[in-house]
Amino acid sequence: MNPIEQVETDLRAGRATTMSPAVAREWHLGAWAYYTAAPDSPLRRECALDFAAAWTRYRRIYAAMTELSAAWGAAGIDATVLKGFALAQLAYPHPALRFFGDVDVYVRASEVPRALAALPGGWRCLRAPGGGAAHEFAYLKVDGIVAVDLHVCLFPLVRGQEKRMAQLLECRVPLMPEMGGIRSLAPVDLAVIGLAVNRGWGGDHWRPKAHDYLDLTYLRERCAVSESAIEQRARELRLSRTWNAYARACNPYRNVLRLERPRASFAFRLRNDLAIVAESRHAPPMLRRLLRAPAALRDAAVAMPTLLAVLKDTRRQGRPASLVNPARWPALRGRGVMTVIRGVRWSMRLLGPLIARHRAGPCVIRSITLYRLLAAQGLQPEWVCGFRRTASLMLEGHAWVELDGCPVAGFGDEAASQRYVEAVRIKAPSPR
Repeated sequence: MNPIEQVETDLRAGRATTMSPAVAREWHLGAWAYYTAAPDSPLRRECALDFAAAWTRYRRIYAAMTELSAAWGAAGIDATVLKGFALAQLAYPHPALRFFGDVDVYVRASEVPRALAALPGGWRCLRAPGGGAAHEFAYLKVDGIVAVDLHVCLFPLVRGQEKRMAQLLECRVPLMPEMGGIRSLAPVDLAVIGLAVNRGWGGDHWRPKAHDYLDLTYLRERCAVSESAIEQRARELRLSRTWNAYARACNPYRNVLRLERPRASFAFRLRNDLAIVAESRHAPPMLRRLLRAPAALRDAAVAMPTLLAVLKDTRRQGRPASLVNPARWPALRGRGVMTVIRGVRWSMRLLGPLIARHRAGPCVIRSITLYRLLAAQGLQPEWVCGFRRTASLMLEGHAWVELDGCPVAGFGDEAASQRYVEAVRIKAPSPR
């Protein structure tokens, strides 16, 4: 039984029996495995530290969110929690069982300036307002662990957005007495918005996470959220197609769970994307990729020679820092920064199997390629390499490119400088 089958089997059974501790940790299920495994099982003994670490982390997040709630409540800021943090408190038998990377919070766009001004001491804004996706606004962080992703919209670019927002906000529920300034979406809305809309309309491309199945299971058991209630709420919000498409991959009411198996294929995701076109003003991610393919392939053709040159150079056993400044720049004319970024991204996708077998990591190859191409445009990009220690105390490296002191957007590197300790920085020479 492979790891995905282990996870699917245990989630359907409602307790950890077949998964190994390594698989549990890989899928962020270590705390859940400890909580549900047999008392005398090796799995429970080996995951005891995972549960303790998850509980310690949750208490720190809870304390920070209580502080933030008090500050925003005093300033009259009306905030709403969308996903994991709310589910951990409202649905799970123990809040440490629900892993989440950051806390997603909705605040009206008109109240964001006051919300940022009312941040408690120690809190800081890592991403400038408006620097995220269309529905994201800012990224807040405190204590090195607690992060808040500030949203100004729950329905990015949809028809009837204002009416649907009003329907959601009027049904909110309180989280805890200590958090009077922050409320949560109703349990049924956490299923429709936090799961179906988030997975289908976001960057997950309809791939559910392991906790999605647990979220719906515990919403059913502890909050009496039935499948019919979710379907009715989806109809009220005009999101029936989205829910039905999501339920094809994750639906504990019918014992359906499809994680990252080959069956979650391009055709599977494309069919689901087609199902929600009528519910959105813009094409879902899969369709947008298809529509952009001709232009993106032209951009990839321009970036491909440089990428191939970088692949060749990295095979010479040289250190990445020695490969950044080549003797000659490639010739590029009339190409904007975003065109170069798109060309590198698609070139990396086309050569994915080759890059996976390469001795240098994808981030090194990508960053050097992007650095050379941007420098060819007469810009002065900076190549940065940083390091951090993982939970297992292994040293992990990452490389990215910055322009004017900011990581180049489009590769998930926007917050890299906050996660990694800078080790090397190389700036392109001034153009002659």
